[in-house]
Amino acid sequence: MSTAATPLQLAVLISGGGTTLKNLLDKIAAGELEAEIRLVVSSNAAAGGLEFARQAN
Repeated sequence: MSTAATPLQLAVLISGGGTTLKNLLDKIAAGELEAEIRLVVSSNAAAGGLEFARQAN
């Protein structure tokens, strides 16, 4: 049995500026959240938050 924590696998739903997505990305980068964002889905093709997803990919 491994003692290493498995990162939480996340899917993020956005429709606008992506503030929550940006906050999650920042927490992950800072080591404050052990997670991987595996999927970002938007109900709006022009959502500004999609750029955060593109940059993080």
